[in-house]
Amino acid sequence: MPRDPVPTAPNLLSLADNPKLPALVKKLPHPVLAKLIGVVGVEDAAPLVAMTTPQQMRALFDDVLWENPSPGLPARFSVGEFLRWLEVLNEESVAFTAERLQTLGEQFLSAALGQILDVHGKDAQFGGNAVLDDREDFGDFLVRTLPGYDDHWDTVRTTLSGLHHDNPRFLDRVLRRCTPSWTGFASERPYALASVDESGDRDIRREQAGFVSAETARAFLAEARVAPFATLVESEGYDPISARYLATQTRRAVDTDPATKTDAPNDDELSDLLAILSQVEGIARAPQLLAPGETRTRTIRTGLADLERDRPVEFATRMGELVYLSNVLMAGVSSIKLSEAEAPNVALAICNLAAGQRGPSDNPLTNPPGLIRLFRIGWHTLCRLPPLAARRLVDVLRDSAIRERLGTRAWILSEVDVAIADLVNRVDLGVFDDVEESLGIVSLVVEAEAIQWLKALIAELPRVPVPTDDSEHIDTRTRDIQNADDLALAERFLARLPEQVKS
Repeated sequence: MPRDPVPTAPNLLSLADNPKLPALVKKLPHPVLAKLIGVVGVEDAAPLVAMTTPQQMRALFDDVLWENPSPGLPARFSVGEFLRWLEVLNEESVAFTAERLQTLGEQFLSAALGQILDVHGKDAQFGGNAVLDDREDFGDFLVRTLPGYDDHWDTVRTTLSGLHHDNPRFLDRVLRRCTPSWTGFASERPYALASVDESGDRDIRREQAGFVSAETARAFLAEARVAPFATLVESEGYDPISARYLATQTRRAVDTDPATKTDAPNDDELSDLLAILSQVEGIARAPQLLAPGETRTRTIRTGLADLERDRPVEFATRMGELVYLSNVLMAGVSSIKLSEAEAPNVALAICNLAAGQRGPSDNPLTNPPGLIRLFRIGWHTLCRLPPLAARRLVDVLRDSAIRERLGTRAWILSEVDVAIADLVNRVDLGVFDDVEESLGIVSLVVEAEAIQWLKALIAELPRVPVPTDDSEHIDTRTRDIQNADDLALAERFLARLPEQVKS
């Protein structure tokens, strides 16, 4: 089947002069807007950005100006992206930049500029000497970029000049928050507190917009891991973390920006753009269910397909839960970066693990907590595998018959004993960073195929290896654990583990 053409910058920008385009852009949800800008390219996005509302820009900056050092860890503000976007905004106009930065607020701008600027009052004294250098004069302050940002001085100076011209009092308050204390230590600059506050406010805004913070995701996963199994099976309502999140979504206020109340044009003149946006907008919709062709996930997928046909209101609620669970996995699992396409399938596989567990409702998909209850049961079940596999490995390698077989390798056994002890301790703490290193030492006495199994099972997100008919090569691919048959595969491997110890 031929694929739809991929939207490109030229065919989007060719519509930039259409007088009805601004009203349409103002109607776009910010994930769609971010995707659209990604297609166009940040450097060419100034015309599109100029059409956005202040609320859209706030949501856009909450997304594009923050980066995760790795999945599951708190996001960090990206100074490089901020400077890049300053250039884009200034391309539209310096006055536009000044207006939008003011709408973002003193806290945001102080947190950003404080990492870039060296700011002192005009009367600052150091060692009895006044500050005499090439600093730029802005009101009561002398300003220059910190080392490492000199190449961006023209962009920053232009931006500050625009702010000083438009609202000198606003800039004065921002620069005052960027000045160091008398000690001169960067850690005592007032902007550091602004950075903490801005990060916290961003988490609140994104949660209200439907995102899940790394902290919330980790707390949800940890609670499901340690809760008694019977409690999970018999649960009749949402857990406190999910309930709080879903209640926030229910209370989400409709955007009060008058511009967003305007009906977007929808005529032939914009049909090309609407066709392009229909492709881009896929990222903002609820995950699409795959056809229930694979028996491994047939239970949940078929149940949801039936629900969509017979009970559309409940189906919509379940899809909202699936979006939440997908976000939990993307934000809370630090060992693997799941994409927006992968996360829903992983979430459904975890739910499917619990499909056979009967609770208060005969049909777990028709009532709350729906998929969330199934996911918590499935996650709890998955989390049993890493300690089970780690302890099975310890028992096998400490078995007297195995030790006797490996007796001629005393120095190796000493290293292995340390490695497996460390492995068990880390798994008990839920830390999987060094699992591969420990198993690398274990590979001195255990066959390679078994090591691949152990790597798959002793993980933050346990999986099973993909079977292969090639006996000469080890297949490192893995797949989701989705049902009782997959759990039985893991149990059979662990039962045969003594056979995998090298002679």
